[in-house]
Amino acid sequence: MTAGGIKKPIWFALTALRSLRGEVIAQGSCCCVLRIPTDRDPIYAVPVCSLSDSLKSICHEELAPSEVKGLIESFRDGIHLDVTLRLEPGSYSVIRYSMTQENTLFAHMAALDFRSNAIPAGPGAGLMDDYPQQECSLEEVRTALNLSFTLKGPSLQLAIISRCR
Repeated sequence: MTAGGIKKPIWFALTALRSLRGEVIAQGSCCCVLRIPTDRDPIYAVPVCSLSDSLKSICHEELAPSEVKGLIESFRDGIHLDVTLRLEPGSYSVIRYSMTQENTLFAHMAALDFRSNAIPAGPGAGLMDDYPQQECSLEEVRTALNLSFTLKGPSLQLAIISRCR
């Protein structure tokens, strides 16, 4: 969190990842698939991330805001990943949470040249929080659910899949 109590994207990412408990049924270099048991049907979680060694240095070195901005902007790598889950036939809800560099207080402040007086106090100031973007859909499954992930730059997507009864 910032000194002003604003939750940073990493707070949302770590909170989401910390809450995931289940069996890893598939794993790759940038993702995994978890089966989470429930009283009814299992829930599936698919976290996918894109990072680099240079971005990891942000956490270990003391850098000026302009240096951090430069590292983030220079990270152009992206990934495209298709995941297929073999599921029982039925209706499934798919909720995706996306944490990207575009929807952050840091990105907003960088656009304002890090001038603290550029954001007036009062109405709208609280809307600058870094809440994850959400996308929800209902999918009909016959034998398998296909999910596609495209991440550009430093980002994390988390898909939660649960059967609708």
